[in-house]
Order: sequence, then structure tokens, then C-alpha cells
Amino acid sequence: MFKKLLNDLLGNEDEKKPQPSEPPQQEAQQAVPATAGFDPETFHGLHYTEAQFEAEVEKRVQAFVADSDEDLLENDIMNLRTNFGRDVFTDWNGWDRYEQFSLVWGSKVRGIHAFGIQKADESDPLLQPIHGVSLYDYAAAASKMGSGVSTEQVCKALGIELPVWEEINVLWPKRMQEDTSFQVINVFSQYFGQADQHPVLGKLTAAGSGSGGNAEGAANLQRLEEDLYFYHELCGARQAAYEYGLDGAQWILDNYGITLGEFQGVAVKHMEKQNQQFNSQDIMHYMNYQDEKQKEYAERFAAEQGGNVADDITF
Repeated sequence: MFKKLLNDLLGNEDEKKPQPSEPPQQEAQQAVPATAGFDPETFHGLHYTEAQFEAEVEKRVQAFVADSDEDLLENDIMNLRTNFGRDVFTDWNGWDRYEQFSLVWGSKVRGIHAFGIQKADESDPLLQPIHGVSLYDYAAAASKMGSGVSTEQVCKALGIELPVWEEINVLWPKRMQEDTSFQVINVFSQYFGQADQHPVLGKLTAAGSGSGGNAEGAANLQRLEEDLYFYHELCGARQAAYEYGLDGAQWILDNYGITLGEFQGVAVKHMEKQNQQFNSQDIMHYMNYQDEKQKEYAERFAAEQGGNVADDITF
């Protein structure tokens, strides 16, 4: 649709593109060499300030807009900021940390919270407790309930009545829906994965449920946390089970002693680590492995059920 835009960004009209620039020199006493490293949250190089970086990006964006013969929409401007931001980053830093930076920068341009990397704004009204129940309380409770803990147990531990919990259970999801930055759902997910560390709900268990009730289940849960291949294998197995009309979560529990809440908690931890150490090649490697395992388990479930339905159809 925007041929000129695509040509410029892809380098087909190099003479019209803003030329690479050097990072601005800071005051001598504050100068930081390019080899100093990167900010662990933004992944910007430490030899320039974030304000200097954004000023350079905006200069390139405005130069492009001034030279454009088309009316650009707001989304087009955001795409320009995203792409020119990546250009400036490689001009000033090379390719080291490029993928991690791209994830955080793209999220920032669109006003989206980067899961597992960006710190939460604790002053955000949407993160404040509801009836004294914090988002950490709510996330830990959700995790525990996914492992078989009852609502009554949670209410007793938190010192609240059931009607209060029922209202909280409406209001927290409502906040998540209202939050266009996805910060609330991201922080909820992080807390969900930290449920066992919650000071009040951490040790709460349902009688006879969860991996803690048997050594094999506990060993499988530990392996799920430490072995990415095992984790993706069970993800594939669970999905294949659902596709064949089985309860995938129950299948995991029956065969490995891992509850849904425990499994989802580990999933959150892996997702958080994946974003912190973002590497697209690794992600594709494990997703391909998961697809292979899903096909293997699909064949297994099909055999157990007497073959696929389509096997009986003759064309």
C-alpha cells in the first residue's frame, strides 16, 4: 500500500534514507565507552542516553514524513518509529542484543508492557489492591485453585468472606480488560508463576493433589522446570490430547502427577525467561520440536482410539 515507505525501509532508495549517525558524545566526565554494555531493562547501549536515542529516531521519522508524498496514518508513524529505532540501534550498537532490544522497543512504541523484561509501574491505579487483595494475592490464589485448592481455603487464608472474593474475581479481570498496555495481565502472569513464594498462599495445597503428594510427581515438576525439551514435549502431548477429545490437563496429571496450576506456573516462568533471553532461532527450534511431539502423540491417541475418523472414509 505504501510502496515508497516499503522501498525506503528496505533500502531500495538509499539516497533518500537518513544516513547512519554516530551516538552523541556525552560530557567527558560522564562518557561511557561503547563496550560498557547494555541496560538490562531497555537493552540500550550505556554509551548514550535514552533521550538522545529517541531524539535521533524522531529526527529520522520527521525527515521521512517531510519527504513523503502520501498522507501517513498513526499506525504508519508507529511503524516508522519502530523501524528507524532498530536502524539507530544497529548504527550505534551493532547487532549485539538486537533481538532483545527490538522486543522492548517495539512494545514501547505501541505503549505495550514487555512481559518478563520491563518493570511494572507500581503507581499505576490499575495495580492497586481491591478490597485489600493485591494482584499478587489474586494471581497466587488463581494458581492454587488450578492445583485443586478450594475457594474456601483461599478465602480463609486471605481473611476475607466469599462474597468479597466473588467481587474481587470480577474486578481484577475487568482491570485486565481495561488495561490497553497489558501491564496488569503481564504482572498477573509473573505473579502466577511465583505462587509458591507467596507469603500466605505459597504452602497452601489441596489434600492429595499436586506433585507434592508423591515423589514421582515432584520429580516430573522439577524436570518440567529445568528441561525445555520435556516441557515442550508435554505441551505437544497436551494439545494432541485435546484434539482427540481428551482432557489434556487431566492426562498430564494422570501420567505425570502435575496439576494444571503447576503446569501453567512453569509455562509462565519459561515465557518470562524466553523474553529476557530472546532468541528467535531458539524459539523456532523448540516450537518445531513441540510440533513433532504433538504429531507423535496424535498418532498414539489415534491408535488408542482405533485410528482417525478419516481412515474409514473412502473417496
